[in-house]
Amino acid sequence: MFRITRASLVGATLLVAAAAGGPSLAQDKLTIATSLPSLGFPFFVHMQKELRAEAEALGNITLIETDGENRTPKQTADVEAAIIQGVDGIVISPLDSVAMAPALQQAVDAGIPVVTIAAASRASPACSPMSARTTSRAARPRGG
Repeated sequence: MFRITRASLVGATLLVAAAAGGPSLAQDKLTIATSLPSLGFPFFVHMQKELRAEAEALGNITLIETDGENRTPKQTADVEAAIIQGVDGIVISPLDSVAMAPALQQAVDAGIPVVTIAAASRASPACSPMSARTTSRAARPRGG
């Protein structure tokens, strides 16, 4: 079973920071978009709270928090909006990793580091999964 820990969230943040050109976390301000499948589920509410707490603890991370509302088109639109806004990184738990692949590939092609939590994306090897092992049904790729 996948367990969100503060260490994994710090790791995701540091991975995004390093991939964004290696800014010093002590000096540079980063904007990271978070995209969760649905804040209607306690697990994802907890995940968002932990992401927010870690961003606040680091002090130089601005989060753009999005709720996919349990709809892949909404989560895709949120990722596309993050690309247009020019975020420094995206931390995402894809509702449907296959359907999200094109949007995540757009982010990678735009030079935006992508970290997936609880599910790997088939978009690109550049989308780094924190964990591809899970028993969470919501985090499994659909149809595969």
